[in-house]
Formats: sequence, C-alpha cells, structure tokens
Amino acid sequence: MTPVAFKIHEDLVNKEKIDASSDKYYNELDKRIKKEALNFIINLDYKSVPKEFYKDKSFVLEAVKENGYALEYANENLQKDKSIVIEAVKQNGYTLQFADESLKKDRSIIVAAFKTNGSGIFRFVDKFLKKDLMDKELKEYFSP
Repeated sequence: MTPVAFKIHEDLVNKEKIDASSDKYYNELDKRIKKEALNFIINLDYKSVPKEFYKDKSFVLEAVKENGYALEYANENLQKDKSIVIEAVKQNGYTLQFADESLKKDRSIIVAAFKTNGSGIFRFVDKFLKKDLMDKELKEYFSP
C-alpha cells in the first residue's frame, strides 16, 4: 500500500493543490487509500490490505459486500458482528465458515447463506439446527 499512498499523495498535493497539512488532505488520503484497499479485496489480494483496516467496521462492511471472503481476515470482534456477517453471507454463503460460532447458530444468517449458495452451506451448521430449518424456514426448498 505504500506506493499507492505515495501516488495518492502526489495527486492530492501536485495535481489538486491540496495543502498536505490540512484536514481536507488527510480525509481525502484516508478515503482514497481505503478505496484502493477495496480494489485489492475485489481482486482477491487480501494480504496486501493493511491489518488495521480489518479492524475498521465501516471498511470491513464495504469489503464483505464486494467479496464476502474478506470476512476471513476481519478482526475477531467483527466476525461476531451480525451486520457484517449477514452482508458477507449475502455476498457468498460459504463465508459462514468464518463467522463466530455464535452466529453460525443464528437462523437469519443461515437462511441468508442458504439463499445465496444453497445446501452446501449446511456443512457449517449444526445437524439438528439444519433439520429444524429444513422443517420450518426453508421448508419450501425441501418439499417433495
């Protein structure tokens, strides 16, 4: 990310003539670096993203909307965050595997993952809960 940050700095200071000591400069630099980091995630280059970004809830939320597998790299606290996990499984149901164990029992998250990727996600779900979901929330998908 260092070369990316330098390029953004050059653009801000030399092309856009923004004072490098101003709040506007730092806000714009932060915004553009995070946008570039999202491009790394879209291109499956998770490790090029600075680890501290994976602690930032707003960044991780945007990241999992683009690529649910970013949840694997998210801070442990964010893997427990229902709003983050629901967006990840809506993008790719198999990302349920990276959610905190407590959320792997959350019916709404499992249903969202199922609707995205079908029964393949059941390998990450307790077998008794799976049966109950098939008999209730997901009955229409399993009726003869």
